[in-house]
Amino acid sequence: MVASVLTPVLALLGQGTSANITVSVNQTFQTIRGLGYSEAFQRAQWVYNTMSSERQQEMFDLLHDPVIGAGFSILRIGIGSSADSSGDHMNSIQPISPGTPEIAASYVWDRNDSSQIWWAKEVQKRGVNLFYGNSWGADAYMKSTNNTDNGGLLCGVNGTDCETGDWRQQYADKLIQWVKYYAEEGISITHLGPLNEPDISVPYASMQADGYQTTDMLAVLKPTMEEAGLGDVQITCCDWAGWEDGRQTLAEMKEAGGEALTGVISSHGYGQPLGAPFDTDKEVWQTEWAELSSFFDQPWYSVQGDPRGTYGGGEGLTWANRILQGFTIANVSAFINWMGAQPSDAATPLIRTVNDTNIVSKRYYAYAAFGRYARPGSERVYASSSVENVTVSAFTSAEGFPSGGNLALQVINNADETVNTPVVIESLAQIKNATAYLVNNDYDLAESLSLVEYEGVKLAVTVPPRSLVVLAIDGTW
Repeated sequence: MVASVLTPVLALLGQGTSANITVSVNQTFQTIRGLGYSEAFQRAQWVYNTMSSERQQEMFDLLHDPVIGAGFSILRIGIGSSADSSGDHMNSIQPISPGTPEIAASYVWDRNDSSQIWWAKEVQKRGVNLFYGNSWGADAYMKSTNNTDNGGLLCGVNGTDCETGDWRQQYADKLIQWVKYYAEEGISITHLGPLNEPDISVPYASMQADGYQTTDMLAVLKPTMEEAGLGDVQITCCDWAGWEDGRQTLAEMKEAGGEALTGVISSHGYGQPLGAPFDTDKEVWQTEWAELSSFFDQPWYSVQGDPRGTYGGGEGLTWANRILQGFTIANVSAFINWMGAQPSDAATPLIRTVNDTNIVSKRYYAYAAFGRYARPGSERVYASSSVENVTVSAFTSAEGFPSGGNLALQVINNADETVNTPVVIESLAQIKNATAYLVNNDYDLAESLSLVEYEGVKLAVTVPPRSLVVLAIDGTW
């Protein structure tokens, strides 16, 4: 960008509303794994059955291309516990009880897993190598309630006295066998979770556990994985439904010694949004969150908001703020939406696949604004704003981002007026290039030459009302 076009935006810095952004590339925080989604509960099967091959490939590119797509880098895969795959059931590889835990299990493997194998292979072609296998709970005969649904405990943990005995070892063996089956299909599971939302009881596949009961389970799972040669697979625990529930359960796990048996601490944001970081030295992931009640076609922002939303609405700006806060306040290394794509008119997925068409939501662009730059192996660096309504995150990549630059800023203006913002990058030697991408009601990560100006080490950005601007900077320091 030549100096002759620098004047218009730089001259605005003394006019109207302004904020100051400071970035320090030398002050690093968590290493990033990226953004992700799931296609559990038969969603992968639905897409496979209802979309043409051409539209399926288009959908995968939209989800995973790091330059023109959302750049998702994590796939969360459901591990089933049901005897069939009807409705939302996820079929188990051990559907029939051996009778007692002492009798060897008989496994059943269809090499399909409700089309999750197909989905994993497709995203692997697009560079994804983080696969999180997550079990919603044990099979009915392994539980205190003899029921797959409605919570219940794994027989053998503290507080259970099941007539059939202690099923912890069989459950651990089943999870490990599932990982091995995926390996036979060419998919290396990198993360394994034995629980999903154990802090609540729900009328579908589920299993409860407090921190002490979780530790009882992990005390069997961890050594069994190591004996099976799966010591590199990260135990990811425990996908609590709410952030504060997770904080409480984690404290119990630490007291019982369970935290030491994990590789990643994981939680959701339902009802209890992400707040202060967990008290742990482990990597932390946000592994499921979405708007479950509202309709798919929500705008980026509307004055009246989304009155039908249960968890704050399905608007794009809402989710941009949640992703930014997840990385910068809760210090998560990964942020995972519940669903990537499905033929539904709910606000849950980011892409609606209907009538052989991929319909992209505004929430999709919130995820893309981060997914293209919060890449696996990148680092979050210090970034701050002087104005409360203007928030910022920053990520660096030693190898550079696929879409350009080696430093990326996401700047969100939650105010009703334009903000003109100088950006000071400490230790910066030179800006070789800076590109701005705008997301709001009118633009979908559109490149905008008029919003960013730079000269030497001076940088300025203009952010329209209720908008997100991504700055991709190629700099040296």
